[in-house]
Amino acid sequence: MLVLLGFLMIAVFMALIMTKRLTPPLALIIVPPVLGLFAGAGLGLGDMVMDAVKSMSSTAALLMFAIIYFGLMVDVGLFDKLVTFILKIAGRDPVKVVMGTAVLAAAVSLDGDGSTTFISSSRPPCCRFTSACSSPPWSSRAWQASPTAP
Repeated sequence: MLVLLGFLMIAVFMALIMTKRLTPPLALIIVPPVLGLFAGAGLGLGDMVMDAVKSMSSTAALLMFAIIYFGLMVDVGLFDKLVTFILKIAGRDPVKVVMGTAVLAAAVSLDGDGSTTFISSSRPPCCRFTSACSSPPWSSRAWQASPTAP
């Protein structure tokens, strides 16, 4: 029963967000308590929420720090040398660019935090050096504007 409610919660999240009836934070606040009431939590729902907040607050604080720290590190260019090296090897081949992005994600994910992996490898590599993000990295316009063009 709880598994079905979990899948229903995901479906309701997606439906509410995709139809633009609720913003994602508001959907994350409203939907779980409503489904918790359907699950039969009743008046014990408040105690369960407080216990969950207490047990997860240190993890949330650590995750917020990691996102802010690695976001700053990406902005100041911590990974630029690695990205430049990967782009020199990849050239204009889109398959090699994808593989290079996977190598970058593997190198960044060594700290064990998925959010930092996403932050460092979500932007296309050409966006790190040029404003040509509207075109794919293998198009001639993006590579002509890039200082790392082969």
